[in-house]
Amino acid sequence: MQPNLQKNDILWLIRKLTFDLFQLKITKMFLIITSVSIILLTIIQTFLFLKKFNGYYFIMYSAVYTGSLFILVSSLSVLPISKLIKTAWVKFSFWEINSATPKIERKIRKEIFYINCVVFFNTIVAIISGIFHAIPLQDDEELFYPLAIFETYTPEWKDWFSGIYRASFLPMPIIMVAPAYTVVYLCAHMRFQFCLLLHFLENINPDNENISDKKYQAQIKERLHFCIKRHIHLFSKSRPVLEDLKKFVFVLTLCGTIFCISIIIFHFSFQGTYEGRYPRIITIIIAASITFFLSILPGQLIENTSSEIFEVLRNTNWVSWNEQNKKLFIILLLNTRQIYKIKITENVSLNYELGVTMAKAMYSMISVMKQL
Repeated sequence: MQPNLQKNDILWLIRKLTFDLFQLKITKMFLIITSVSIILLTIIQTFLFLKKFNGYYFIMYSAVYTGSLFILVSSLSVLPISKLIKTAWVKFSFWEINSATPKIERKIRKEIFYINCVVFFNTIVAIISGIFHAIPLQDDEELFYPLAIFETYTPEWKDWFSGIYRASFLPMPIIMVAPAYTVVYLCAHMRFQFCLLLHFLENINPDNENISDKKYQAQIKERLHFCIKRHIHLFSKSRPVLEDLKKFVFVLTLCGTIFCISIIIFHFSFQGTYEGRYPRIITIIIAASITFFLSILPGQLIENTSSEIFEVLRNTNWVSWNEQNKKLFIILLLNTRQIYKIKITENVSLNYELGVTMAKAMYSMISVMKQL
């Protein structure tokens, strides 16, 4: 049965934080204001960087500068990504999670519970981080370039502009994690559908194996047709949205990586004190780490399930099938050889390999910075 995702979405928390929240007019208006403000401040900041350029000056403000670019990309991409997924979902035929067995339903519900708990915890930590960043600290002008701009060029309005700027930190965490949550939403739903299909593939063979029994062969044929159609549906309906999603994921990953590199460089170049800043640092590191982990984990799990489907078919006992069923089985086997991946580029996908590669790159960079 096709579930009503609007009312009975199993990933209801992510849906509320992304699709529903960002469909509100006030949220859309805030995204527009945020995007325009960041663009203007980035242009001003870039001009002043070029006008008064030196290494230390750039390093001092690069973390917030690249962070602003990441926020800009997030605010510009969250609505298009949501629209892509919602458009695809209209054409998609979903199975209820109770379509297989109670055991599989319990397994899926357990995974849903973990996802919702992690998303809830991460969202709370991200919001707390936004609050800590909004609270004024000494020498914030040395870290947040817009505050220095307000103090230098609009001294009579600096308190007012600074207050607005700091207040914008409160909703920013939701904007920054929203694109990642939409990817988690897509991957998790697709994985659950593959898990349900896997059950039917594991039970293609009826209990009574008799090659001369026409009813037995008819059952095999019906089940093969059913699984082939379902597998084709899963791939054909989700592939277009994955192709369109690729460019957004690539840009977000690139901006996020540059942001992390800037933070590392700033950390080893900063000559001031971290006193009073540890709540900011700890919360933003926790939120960023969990968000990144959430982004790659569903992609890896869906790859694992896709591979498991092929392995199940490869080990299926088909010797008692007639020739027609064997031909159908070969078609299904060939179709399932293609592993389902959430690709960023032709050679890079959202999976553990990407996470390990980026972790090694960050570790290498930290090692180099320590030696300088």
